Amino acid sequence: MHQQDHDQPIEEFFAAWREADTALPTPTMEELSPKPKRNRAWPWAAAATVVLGLAFGTWWYTQGESAEVELAEEEVLDTHGIMAWESPTDPLLEDF
Repeated sequence: MHQQDHDQPIEEFFAAWREADTALPTPTMEELSPKPKRNRAWPWAAAATVVLGLAFGTWWYTQGESAEVELAEEEVLDTHGIMAWESPTDPLLEDF
């Protein structure tokens, strides 16, 4: 027997597989790749963040107004005026 006689059944077997493979349709990339799922939760999360931020800002702003302390005009001038300011290095000048 020759080598060709032994190869003939193998060649026929793979030829049949090739024909079967070419008969199958080849899927496109769109069919193979998964479709991205749209996450619909993020707009709700963003809206909730804005609402909570506005609510907190309003609360904080109103708390600041109610905590104001009324001072007499002379107290404001004495404690908050330019004349009451002292330099951090003033003690160094007093030593000389």
